[in-house]
Amino acid sequence: MGYTYLHVAVDDYSRVAYVEAHDDETAKTLVRFRRAQEWFWSNDMYREMEARLMHPPEFESTPESVTVTLRNQFLVDVEELAWLEMLDSWPGSAAERLALVEVRRLGRVPRRGFSELLPGVDVDALLSAMINSGLLVRVGHKGGAQYQLSSQVIRQAGSSGVTMPHARRKQLLDEMRQRGSLSTAQAAKILGQEHSSARRLLNSLVDAGIIHARGNTRARRYFPNDSTSSADILEGDDHHGIA
Repeated sequence: MGYTYLHVAVDDYSRVAYVEAHDDETAKTLVRFRRAQEWFWSNDMYREMEARLMHPPEFESTPESVTVTLRNQFLVDVEELAWLEMLDSWPGSAAERLALVEVRRLGRVPRRGFSELLPGVDVDALLSAMINSGLLVRVGHKGGAQYQLSSQVIRQAGSSGVTMPHARRKQLLDEMRQRGSLSTAQAAKILGQEHSSARRLLNSLVDAGIIHARGNTRARRYFPNDSTSSADILEGDDHHGIA
């Protein structure tokens, strides 16, 4: 006679459950129970979440339980999803779709921008595949290289893919001049985007010499440069061929 301990992980949204039988309920056994994470991620519902660019499940384990959190939130907004659907050839992976949206938001993105956006993804292989399939083009060389939407994507999805970065930059600069400065959280609220996306857009303005930053981490704020007007954004974008 003895005991069998059933370790259970339940998806609070769909009520899908994963169960394993073990001889004990020790922390060492629970670590092995992280196979539940792999099983949940292989489930069709989770693959659908990834395909729709929703926030991925969050897994947290304690000595007593494993918690899987699903958020009904998207990594892109409705307008951006509609823009992606205008492409004749739907990008094959979620990473490609997120990369396209990021380039549309910022106009041009350096390699490090994709690394920050897509941790764990082979960025070099991704960019090479997107260039070969005609989704992106590379401009510049070596450390100064950046990536922008190809003329093929612009023809298929419309000119909004080129004017959007300028409009968002101008929106942030106008708000910054009105308020005196902006935090990343304020910029994200204005744009209706994730903090990470807003931060990358702010940093692109810093790199362009249009604004400057003060402070570190959460205390960091962004200020307009006195000599820069909103019109400078348009002139700079025209110079780079992205407006």
